[in-house]
Amino acid sequence: MSIIHESLIEAVREICLPAGFQPKFRICDTMGLGLPYDDVALPRSIPRIFQTLRAMGLPAEDLEFHPHNDTALVVANCLAAVRAGREADVSGADNLKTFALVEAAYAAAAANQAVAPMVWQPPTQG
Repeated sequence: MSIIHESLIEAVREICLPAGFQPKFRICDTMGLGLPYDDVALPRSIPRIFQTLRAMGLPAEDLEFHPHNDTALVVANCLAAVRAGREADVSGADNLKTFALVEAAYAAAAANQAVAPMVWQPPTQG
């Protein structure tokens, strides 16, 4: 028996899609016990979880990954999620925006006036 219940995924999509909502499915490694290997049994294999969901027809953009670092594998598991088809939700983009806010707060305190944060833009390709 699979730990991934296709009937649940289908039920969620049947409710959401007619209403105009595209559901997202977040895979959570809440205890940090996931492993970044294909040859590990479910539910511990992060790549196999994503491969199974992709094989069920879920596109990569509908999948999210929320890792924890209890066993010091968060980086490896994030890379495994990316390689299996989805970027982890801790990609760093939000951290750069937070840094811009903190930097603006320091600048505002030093200038004794409001300072707008720098607008972060991802680097352009090519």
